[in-house]
Amino acid sequence: MTKFHSTVSRREFMTALGLTGAGLGAPAAVAPAVHDLDELMASPTSTNSLPWYVKERELMNPTTEVDWDVLKRADNRYNVQGQPTRSFYPSFAGTADRSAKGSARRDKRYADDEPGYDLKWRALQNGRSAGGSHPAWTHAGLEETELKKAPTPAEMGKPNWTGTPEEASRLVMAAIRYYGMALVGFAELNNTYRNKLVMEYTSTGNGSTNWDDPKLQNPEAWERYVYEDVPKAYREKTSAGGYKCAIPTKPLSMILFGCPQTPEARKTNAIIANTNATIPDNFHGIIESRLSKFLRSLGDYQMFGNSGHQSMPVTAGVATCLTGVGEQARQNNYALSFEVGPNYNPLTLLTDLVLAPTKPIDAGMWRFCHGCAICAHQCPSNSISTDKEPTWEIPLTEGKKTLYKNPGPKLFWSNIVGCRNYTSEFDGCAPKDVLGDAGGGRSCFGVCPFGEDRAAMAHELIRTTAAHTGIFNSFFASMADVFGTGQAALRPDEWWDMQLPAHGSPTHIRATKGQWKM
Repeated sequence: MTKFHSTVSRREFMTALGLTGAGLGAPAAVAPAVHDLDELMASPTSTNSLPWYVKERELMNPTTEVDWDVLKRADNRYNVQGQPTRSFYPSFAGTADRSAKGSARRDKRYADDEPGYDLKWRALQNGRSAGGSHPAWTHAGLEETELKKAPTPAEMGKPNWTGTPEEASRLVMAAIRYYGMALVGFAELNNTYRNKLVMEYTSTGNGSTNWDDPKLQNPEAWERYVYEDVPKAYREKTSAGGYKCAIPTKPLSMILFGCPQTPEARKTNAIIANTNATIPDNFHGIIESRLSKFLRSLGDYQMFGNSGHQSMPVTAGVATCLTGVGEQARQNNYALSFEVGPNYNPLTLLTDLVLAPTKPIDAGMWRFCHGCAICAHQCPSNSISTDKEPTWEIPLTEGKKTLYKNPGPKLFWSNIVGCRNYTSEFDGCAPKDVLGDAGGGRSCFGVCPFGEDRAAMAHELIRTTAAHTGIFNSFFASMADVFGTGQAALRPDEWWDMQLPAHGSPTHIRATKGQWKM
């Protein structure tokens, strides 16, 4: 079928939608009316720069429904990458065999110089990962030797910087973007965050502990976030071999930052298509270091929290939806940014600099997921729900309780055990429509319509329309091939000639200045 490209005219596209004639029909009726520049300049603004079609919501009120009475702090001892959960489900018994098969598939691709796995791709991957190191980081932040490289105001003979939370947010936002991260959100660590959203246990120490091990019942044997009336966060080892990560009870803020990843790399199903293999993932340690030093020199403020995916203070998907960086997705393992869809990698940390929170948004993405389900239909392991509506009830996994899900939100619940088993055996996964067992990537990331760039006018019009009405969502999804969305089968060598932006991602995200044109 012919793909939709930017050469198709606006009128041709609107004719396909039946929207020619009197304006844009339903989308025009719901679009906000701005009559002149004075009115536009007088409209409310926030720390985050949002396009006109994205609406802000009230704090703690994302587009995903949440039963706050049911929600509890996450227990990451039971994530699917840990041994307690793996020993609980029968299908995980074959993990070693599946991993061996996956490694053999990868080695054969290397030996056969398969497109996406030949020498130039291996050189690209090795250049990304070889050499370089991140500064040492613990729950309390950068190690002391690293911190000493950034003087405090007192050491510079100056008073600490002070200002309103709004002024602090603008400073930190500007600093994070200057240091290299495009997606940023803030939250107040209020009682809801402390009692419902801050993780209770991390995954540290669960690599060799089976489900029936008595160690699971001993809180002191694990890494755990606790609250104490102390001036600074700290981490110390317990007598049972675990760790206590102390979070001060004084006013704190959460910072979420994420760097976009290259959507085109994901679509190649090459080595670099894996969700954690794109170049921006290397930046987390760099940003941690730079921002920590910035806050120390600004006013001897502390930035802290474990920084791994299974140990960060607040789960990234939750924080993304609550801070306006994105919305929930059908896939249930990531949240969607309206700029790059699932193609970014977020991290949360805490600070004792009080920041003004950023609000949740409504860009129509969660509503779009209800009528789309492309990721579910293209998932080769059938791990993503194809239900028409989300549900409060978490389905069983292999007839047993789903340990790795936290009740409270109303979602489309995915079977992450099935996902992990398949991607382990096939060294990744390709969409069902891609012939063979091409691996390297993750099909749900590659086929998401919100992961498309905006070169074609259709992609931008779909975004703006979906943000204000859901009546065309099923149509947009069904016409994915025509409009150029949902394609995840790029020929790998096309990637080398694309002349992508630095890091392969749109660096102007949420920028209101500096979008220079040649």
